[in-house]
Amino acid sequence: FGKTIDIVSKDAEGYVPNLLGARMQAQLLALPGGAPSTVYPPQPGHYVLTDDIKVFMLADVFVLKYSTHDVTNLDGRCEIKGIPVGKARISALLPSTQVVVEKDIEIKAGETLELPLELRFDAKAQAAAAAAAAASASAAGTSAAPKR
Repeated sequence: FGKTIDIVSKDAEGYVPNLLGARMQAQLLALPGGAPSTVYPPQPGHYVLTDDIKVFMLADVFVLKYSTHDVTNLDGRCEIKGIPVGKARISALLPSTQVVVEKDIEIKAGETLELPLELRFDAKAQAAAAAAAAASASAAGTSAAPKR
């Protein structure tokens, strides 16, 4: 597939990265001042990057085929450049609840399109998504808990 993620320790701590949903052949270490530890997502999709020592450290990782994506800043805005002219579908995802909003649009040459999208937070949906993720990880034989 060809995509890689390099994990580097930029502080005085060591880390043991684990990309849930990707097969890990060996346990990797990211040591202070050391070389990057590389993880290999097997295909595009949603993964969770964890640390096997500091189990509270979690990050959503989205592996995409194309670079036409962005993550919102603190005020909820983002900018995506390089979308080809023509029809496209814009999708927004709220990872904590797995809520998706999609809208079909048309990109015109030389024009900027401002597109408001609203993702509503639902605590019940968040609890259901967390339970589904835990069940999926358990069924796959993975865990965010430290290995002993």
